Amino acid sequence: MEHLALYRKYRPLRFRDVVGQNSVTSSLSAQVAGGKLSHAYLFTGTRGTGKTTCAKILARAACCEHPVNGDPCNECAACRSILSGAAMDITEIDAASNNGVDNIRELRQEALYAPAELKYRVYIIDEVHMLSQGAFNALLKTLEEPPAHVIFILATTELHKVPATILSRCQRYDFRRIPAELMAAALEDIAQKEGFGLDHAAADLLAAMGDGSMRDSITLLDRARSTADRVTVQSVTDALGLATEQEITAIFDAVLRNDAAGAIAAFTDCYMAGRDIVAIFDNMLSLLRDIYLFKATGQTDFLLSRWRAAAPAYAKTCSAARLESCIESINFFLSRTTRTSAKRLDGEMCLIKMALPDFGRVREASEVPAEPVKAAAQKQPDETPPWDETPPPAGHTETPPAPAAPEPQRKEYEPAAPQSGRYDDLRRNLEGRVNSAVRVYLKSAATREEDGGIYIEIPEEGLIFINKPDVLDAIKQAGLEAGYTFVKVGKRVPVKRENPLDTIRSRAESLGVNVKVK
Repeated sequence: MEHLALYRKYRPLRFRDVVGQNSVTSSLSAQVAGGKLSHAYLFTGTRGTGKTTCAKILARAACCEHPVNGDPCNECAACRSILSGAAMDITEIDAASNNGVDNIRELRQEALYAPAELKYRVYIIDEVHMLSQGAFNALLKTLEEPPAHVIFILATTELHKVPATILSRCQRYDFRRIPAELMAAALEDIAQKEGFGLDHAAADLLAAMGDGSMRDSITLLDRARSTADRVTVQSVTDALGLATEQEITAIFDAVLRNDAAGAIAAFTDCYMAGRDIVAIFDNMLSLLRDIYLFKATGQTDFLLSRWRAAAPAYAKTCSAARLESCIESINFFLSRTTRTSAKRLDGEMCLIKMALPDFGRVREASEVPAEPVKAAAQKQPDETPPWDETPPPAGHTETPPAPAAPEPQRKEYEPAAPQSGRYDDLRRNLEGRVNSAVRVYLKSAATREEDGGIYIEIPEEGLIFINKPDVLDAIKQAGLEAGYTFVKVGKRVPVKRENPLDTIRSRAESLGVNVKVK
């Protein structure tokens, strides 16, 4: 007997067997039972959620000789013919490899003929978004005025690529991601039918890894059961090359202790045990996600079952700033994995960065590298912040300046004035509201307090972090909490250094002397 993969062997044959799509299946079965079938359907959703399965069930139900409450009987001649793949009136098309105009033209010509043996001609077009623009145009007329004996069932994972003219001519059904608890129960049912054991914790882990895809979870179960008679969490991690909870928490504990050597040692143990590097950091990111969620909500309902016990304890000791910094660091590493072959090196550098003692902490003023400032120069009257700019008097004309030497690349600023205690309160109020880059630029900003308010001058290179509506609102709110009547943020204008040669030339010309400088 031919061996079938589990996801093929246990593909649902009736609407009521489909997991997690009750709203879709109840609507389709009601249409079949009432004899009110549409000429075109569009099934959309992520992979492995039942789109193609429901399309095949609908095709059988529409042609079934004795449907039962909208489900196909799977016993009549029509159902057996479709299940065996011998029915000439049921056509499945993969749009990824049949996406040209000629393919759709052949389909249109074939659709004109009456069905050979069934009630309907049914065309199932999978991954319909892969059709070319010309193919969509060729299909459009048939969808608009189809023959009475034709049903089109389109399936896609990328709805935004399907033209609006096609969408408007189909009944659309959205397939949702399947909840993990439903998938875990379905996996345990499959294991029972197959005659092997499956631990509840292992089923939860497989369901979580499926990310809402029933097919992916069943495929992972098929891989895990090939290495053991009873599927446990350990057998799942061994078969799939995953790091265990203990291995992930050992790495994270060392990071929290600022123990870079311990973090690298735990990571190396995982690496030598054959664990996938990307999967290690993916799991650590899921742990951080659960810690953050529990810290924000105080509830375990939103947590993954794998970290439901560990997340609350970590949430008590981890600050929000530390969590945010770790998440940013891991996301940066994961973004590099497709562009580098040195994944182990990048992973180790990520862990070292996370384990630094001052990681996630704003550096003090003494630690911020200052730009070297040349000889002090007085601020010119026209060098004022943007909020103090005034138009020149009427009739004023400016004389064109003499050619000057190119300005230096490095921008020079006046030394920042000492900051008051209230400004320190403003910055403390921003803790947890803005990221570390904003806090660093606010620490080195020039400030001026007048009329109970404060003007904050930010260097031009820092405006990319500051000049955002949510950041500005947070700064102004923090200033009001610190006792300021208003807070205004603007660009810090660099000091313009006068070229000595231009000074000599202009003074000489005022005396009527022509000076040439070689």
